[in-house]
Amino acid sequence: MVMTAPGGSAQPAPVEDFLAFFAASDDQKAAAVVDFGPADTLDQIRCEIFDVIYAMVDWESAFTGRDVRELLHSGEPRVVADPCNGGPVVFVASTALHHGLAIANQAEIADVADHWVQTFAARDDILDMTTATQILHNLTRLARIAAAHNDRLYCWLP
Repeated sequence: MVMTAPGGSAQPAPVEDFLAFFAASDDQKAAAVVDFGPADTLDQIRCEIFDVIYAMVDWESAFTGRDVRELLHSGEPRVVADPCNGGPVVFVASTALHHGLAIANQAEIADVADHWVQTFAARDDILDMTTATQILHNLTRLARIAAAHNDRLYCWLP
């Protein structure tokens, strides 16, 4: 899995090969990246595409103890830009998920990663613990950067 940590760089990948988590000050600024993804100058994490909406709900469930079904029906993560033509979409992480990531310690990251790996396995998907932990560790760093600037955490999915 190819990833770029906040403030880092990676070799360019075709747009359809990665998703990106990034920080932005508001929905309008986040929505502005819908066509091409966040600029390389933004703090972001790029990784191979996975079922990110379900993963974000699963992460929030692990951090908060709320039921996944309840979270799926709550409208989170909320879409902020969707061209409605099957193209890219931008959505914002819930406040609870952003907060959970921003304050997570190593043990919590490991627990959430383990939960995520098990959830993937239950759906016959493959996700190794190292990759899951690395993604979540990078997301906690990005969530802390966003929180320090009063930004929100967003995801761009091509």
